[in-house]
Amino acid sequence: MPTIDRISTLQYMGSKSRMLEEICMPIIDNPEIHQVVDLFAGTGSVGYALSPYKRIISNDIEYYSYVLNEAILNGCLMSSLELENLFKSITLGTVLVYLSPV
Repeated sequence: MPTIDRISTLQYMGSKSRMLEEICMPIIDNPEIHQVVDLFAGTGSVGYALSPYKRIISNDIEYYSYVLNEAILNGCLMSSLELENLFKSITLGTVLVYLSPV
């Protein structure tokens, strides 16, 4: 039986994180489903849980959701210089980072 990974993100009314088994297991168990479009991605709990099993396309009207899901589903690619600058800014107590598209 597949396991469902959970990610701890923002908790808000309407979050689907408490219903992951009910949402994800029928999708995971269906071999005809190869791709899932999460139209109301929110904090990305459903996309994250399904990502080891299916291709995920996430969408949401909120920009924070785009940023969160981009990081959760696609990772964050940083150059050595960007990473070095991030560590320097953290030690200075200020985080101002511009990540260039790769």
